[in-house]
Amino acid sequence: MQSGPPPGPGRGRAPAPRALGAGELPRLELASSRNRSERTRGRIKEGAEALALLAMGEVEISARAYVKMCLHAARYPHAAVNGLLLAPPPRSGECLCLTDCVPLFHSHLALSVMLEVALNQVDVWGAQAGLVVAGYYHANAAVDDQSPGPLALKIAGRIAEFFPDAVLIMLDNQKLVPQPRVPPVIVLENQGLHWVPKDKNLVMWRDWEESRQMVGALLEDRAHRHLVDFDCHLEDIRQDWTNQQVNTQIIQWVDPTNGNGNA
Repeated sequence: MQSGPPPGPGRGRAPAPRALGAGELPRLELASSRNRSERTRGRIKEGAEALALLAMGEVEISARAYVKMCLHAARYPHAAVNGLLLAPPPRSGECLCLTDCVPLFHSHLALSVMLEVALNQVDVWGAQAGLVVAGYYHANAAVDDQSPGPLALKIAGRIAEFFPDAVLIMLDNQKLVPQPRVPPVIVLENQGLHWVPKDKNLVMWRDWEESRQMVGALLEDRAHRHLVDFDCHLEDIRQDWTNQQVNTQIIQWVDPTNGNGNA
């Protein structure tokens, strides 16, 4: 009996599966593995970027530090002024909280001997309060000049040798009005041999609205006349470069009844 043609597709027995080439399955597996690897690398990259952002760290500027910087510039509006920024030493990944500042000079900015004396005294005083020198601020004499000059870069670099996360704050003279709409500061961070503007999203304010109102109120009360920098102290050692009188005025403005040490 003559046999008929083998059953076709969809009729009778299903055809045997086509034999796969030797490299086909591995290629599929490799493609799937490659996709998973790319997704994993993507997640790792995102995580690394997030960790890098944390490593860069946020900077928070307290009312006390901001107010005293502004009062220093206001007391000597036609001169360049500078000072040191203090903070509790942060742990890895924590925010750098600039809680205070010490005004340095308005006439002897470039004298290295006086700077060394001031740095040593501030370092000892800060250590007693649990603070470290964590930055430097500078206001140029020219109203339209907000760029850090050689002196500012040199002092900031010196601080960064001992505190790598140090910041350099340049005061923007054109925005230094009693109640500015935006913070009149330019915050720079050290990246190798260069100081570059810090990401504005990483510059925080404990209470910007309160800080700007406080500056306006204290300027109206002539509080800047009571501010003492190291130049004043070196001329008359009875003058208090820690500015406890100004600190008291700041605290009383925040809370007239019992003060607020977090200002």
